[in-house]
Amino acid sequence: MTKVCYRENARHNAMKKFLALVLSLGLVWGPLSPSALAQAFTRSAAPAIAPVPASIGAAGLATSIVHQVSFAPTIPGASIAAPSLPSSVAAPKVSPTGIAYEAPAPVAHAPAAMPAAAAALDRHPALAMIAEVQKAGGQSLLTQLDGAKSPAEFEAIAMAMPEGAARSSIQSFAKALAAQNFGAGSDSVGALYDNARRADLRPSAEPTKATGFWAKVAGWHMPRPLASLRRYALKKAEESRPQAKLIDVDQLRVPVERLRWTPDETTLPERASKVERGTRRIVGQDRGIESLEFGLKIEDPGYNVIVTGADGTGRETAVRELLSELAPKKATPGDVVAAVNFANAEVPVVLKMPAGEGKGFVEAVTDAVERIPGMMGENLSKGPVAKARKQVKAQLEANTADREKAFQREAARVQVAGGFGIEVGAQQTDENHIGIVSALTKNGARIKPEELDKALEGTGVTKEQVMADFQAKARPLIEKYAQILQTNMAEAAQAQGQLQMLEQKLAAQVIQEAVGPLASLAAGAAEREEDAGHTAWRESAKARMDAWQAKVDAVRVAGAFSVSIGQGITLLYKGQPVSQKSFEALKAEGKVPAALTWETLVKQAIAAVQPLATEAEEMQAAIEAEHQKLHEQDPPMSAERRMAVGWVQAFAQDLMANWRGLMPQAKAESGVDLSERYNVNTLVDNSSQKGAPVIFEHAPTFNNLFGYAEDNKKIMMMPNGAMMKKEAPGGPTLKGGSFLKAAGGYLVLNLLDVLREPGVYQTLMRQIRNGRAEIVEGGILGLMSGKPGESYAVPMAPVKVVMIGSPYLKMMLAHNDEDFGRSFHAVAEFDNSFKIAADTIKGYLRFMRDAVTHSTGKMLDFGRDAIAGILESAAGMAESNEKLTAQFGAVFTLMQEASFWAREAGRDVVARADVDKAVSERKERAGSSRRRMKELYGSEIFRVAIKGSEVGQNNGLAVVGDFGVPSRITYVAYARPGSDFLVSADQSAHTTGSSFDKSIADIKGFMKSTFGRERGVPVEVSIAFEQQYGGIDGDSATQTMTYGTLSALSGVPLKQGIAMTGSMDQKGNVQVIGGVNHKIEGYFDVVTEMLAREGKEMNGEQGIMIPVTNVPDLALRPDVVAAVKAGKFHIWAVSHVSQGVELLTGVPYSEVLRKAEAYINTVRAGGAK
Repeated sequence: MTKVCYRENARHNAMKKFLALVLSLGLVWGPLSPSALAQAFTRSAAPAIAPVPASIGAAGLATSIVHQVSFAPTIPGASIAAPSLPSSVAAPKVSPTGIAYEAPAPVAHAPAAMPAAAAALDRHPALAMIAEVQKAGGQSLLTQLDGAKSPAEFEAIAMAMPEGAARSSIQSFAKALAAQNFGAGSDSVGALYDNARRADLRPSAEPTKATGFWAKVAGWHMPRPLASLRRYALKKAEESRPQAKLIDVDQLRVPVERLRWTPDETTLPERASKVERGTRRIVGQDRGIESLEFGLKIEDPGYNVIVTGADGTGRETAVRELLSELAPKKATPGDVVAAVNFANAEVPVVLKMPAGEGKGFVEAVTDAVERIPGMMGENLSKGPVAKARKQVKAQLEANTADREKAFQREAARVQVAGGFGIEVGAQQTDENHIGIVSALTKNGARIKPEELDKALEGTGVTKEQVMADFQAKARPLIEKYAQILQTNMAEAAQAQGQLQMLEQKLAAQVIQEAVGPLASLAAGAAEREEDAGHTAWRESAKARMDAWQAKVDAVRVAGAFSVSIGQGITLLYKGQPVSQKSFEALKAEGKVPAALTWETLVKQAIAAVQPLATEAEEMQAAIEAEHQKLHEQDPPMSAERRMAVGWVQAFAQDLMANWRGLMPQAKAESGVDLSERYNVNTLVDNSSQKGAPVIFEHAPTFNNLFGYAEDNKKIMMMPNGAMMKKEAPGGPTLKGGSFLKAAGGYLVLNLLDVLREPGVYQTLMRQIRNGRAEIVEGGILGLMSGKPGESYAVPMAPVKVVMIGSPYLKMMLAHNDEDFGRSFHAVAEFDNSFKIAADTIKGYLRFMRDAVTHSTGKMLDFGRDAIAGILESAAGMAESNEKLTAQFGAVFTLMQEASFWAREAGRDVVARADVDKAVSERKERAGSSRRRMKELYGSEIFRVAIKGSEVGQNNGLAVVGDFGVPSRITYVAYARPGSDFLVSADQSAHTTGSSFDKSIADIKGFMKSTFGRERGVPVEVSIAFEQQYGGIDGDSATQTMTYGTLSALSGVPLKQGIAMTGSMDQKGNVQVIGGVNHKIEGYFDVVTEMLAREGKEMNGEQGIMIPVTNVPDLALRPDVVAAVKAGKFHIWAVSHVSQGVELLTGVPYSEVLRKAEAYINTVRAGGAK
């Protein structure tokens, strides 16, 4: 029920658009789905892509990345000029949903949002059909499908597929296309319903009527005794009835000039290379270009563009030319950078910045990470921190030594009974502990236990007394020494803390210096810092600091000492740093007053520099205030810049916490390269882009189109032998594909290439629908494995996708995929041909000029007659005498071959003979089937009659490949009351297609309306296509079968030398068919071959009858045209079967109908008896 319903809707739709369908001959409509039908009248707007919400932190800026480490001012440079970083800015995080910026949502696995390609193919009807085509015949069969030029050819491809649902679907699709195409193939389709076109040549169906005395007598009502008189009157009236006149069938001949278009050579240039240059490259595609321009310009969602047409019609060239004009006028989209997320390394963040900054941003991050270890190492070994470390170490060692000496002096004064002394010292007991040991001494040397007894001899003191006294006197010494050790360790810890603080301050300055350019770039301050105002500000600041430094240099402390202000205050003596130890040495040498102490000197130095420190702070504040004033009129920082600056802040903070891990010694000890933590890479680089990006992706593989993600995890061997992956410190690395790189611009794809690649079509449609790029871990390998990793969704600017494909693939997708119709509202159709006119010929000549000149000598120049030959061949390729082909690729190939044959002939310029040679050789190379068919007819294996006349037999025409062949059709009429009038032997054998079945129905309608308007027709005509066993379809034999049926009914013979082709409606109007040139040339060759076997030539008895609406499609070979011109072969064009009847029989149409009616009446009379 649904099927019937939607077909009725489709017909209703066709009726509403009847005029458009009749005039748009190249348009082929497939059956409409209910949703597509609704969209035909009410266009449903695609959902707008909602902006991705972003959580932006405080807009206020902190004063600096790190705390000021000293009051000493520095010369303003890149680091000071860079604006300070915001304290709280959330960068956008790449999440599976693509909308969370602060807290990444759990990453969705690909199977949930991105099904495996094989499963998707099973579910998607269009892709399932394509997969079946590939399975049946590989890529070549799919390419044939893409290049199909007619519904019949489309269906022929389906016939080559194995039995299955996909084959049935494609066959149904092809039949629907053919049914709704109305057989259109010419611009004269309007004449199909123009019955008055040749009214003067339309024979009357009404027989002539008898007049006079006997006619009146025959019309009287007579009694039975006078019946013989009435019969005699009828006979005499019939003898006196005037004969019907034949129409002038010579007027049906097609003029020779309409058989093949030939240009006026006098209007052509002498050489192709001498054609004047023009600005327009696309010829004859005005409507297609207008539609394409509309699709490219409209910004509404869903208006992606599908460009259809045959290969070589200028589709891609037109897209390139229009985009080269439109894209530079649009804004250049920014760069996109993927960076490590310091809160969760497994979920990278995406930073957006103006075009050209992304690459510099990544380089600045890498540069900062690489510079910091070197800068820190140099400062720690040579700079102020190194000097401070040396001073602290020296001071610490001096203090420790002084305490040690004082203690040892005190210990030496302690005497133990028996004349012994005590020694106390520290000893390392294990890796983490230090113990205090005490020992007896004698004369400054330790006494061993076994030596004690001997040492006590003669002293009168016992061993027990000595040990008791030793323990009593050693205990307080040990306690005191323990206090000394604690003091030493406390001082060491304090010194270490001071040194670490100095190192952290140094790291802060180093990181600020290293990250300063990055911060400046992220904030967009780099260019602003180079203006005249900033230059003057820097010069003023330098002058102030130079003056301040001069005051510092002039300071004198205690007469002989100066100061240096850097990482604290350093006392100098003749330019060299002074420590307490060196100070004491200077005192000992008499260079410093003896009454001056170190403590006094330090106090005097602090007092001397205090005013300068205050001045420095005020100066620094004033300089910064002046700098801020320069930026008062700066526009507000964009959200994207705030995000980038926020990431830089987090980067600097992370460096502050982990800079030690970047040092070479740390890497050597841990085996971990901490620089891998700072994983930053460019996803989109528009640095060289001027305007919107335009990407022609000629290899749309999954990875090329959508990118991929590398997890960067390292495989580790566990103690138990198991393998596991170690998390990467910098998280995954994202690689952008063409879809993401085309954001804000245009992505051009070939539809057939997209459909061939696994998983690409459905992923593309989803990303177009969702308005964001999806990057899958492992790319296509991860997707196809069935166990894909994480899927990362990246918000992006809209991208306009331009798909280039054949009309049939476009209609197949529109028929089976609603997403396609919603996403590709803009359609640009490029015609296969265009009208012959002055401007199109000029365009062709420019094309030939470009082909010759751009070949750099590989293609010879073309002479005037060769140019004419190429133009004639272009009309032949279009199968028209009114149009030229728009498939310039095929024309270019012909020019290449003609150039080859010219070289073979030793010519420097291509001549007409070379073009003709190229055409004939091309046909010969692919002419094996043609030669075989001619042989079969010439040897009468396939029997056809081409001479004389015969009742109930004629020759139809069919096309095998690109060769037309006659087909003998026979007709037998016999009485059969209650029959359906016609019976087809081929139909009974179930070897016919739906189009043929329809043609039989049309003939029945015509015959019944002619002979059975008042009474049933008690006869039946059997029709058989002789020697046809492979199946018959199509409606081009409709008028042929009509003539044969009338011949069988009337007994009037048909001329066997005249073959015919043409569709027909139930009114007898002859309709357009396809392949008319192949049919004429094929029949011409068969007749020539058959007569040649008899030693004869054509003598004017043979010819072909075609629909008048096919006359514009004629583009016959020169030899056929010459034969027609010589009267040896004829071509007639008819618009109604009545004309054909008189041409084929030489009997007036009305007489043929009368005789057929007489036979039917005879059968009726016999049946009545």
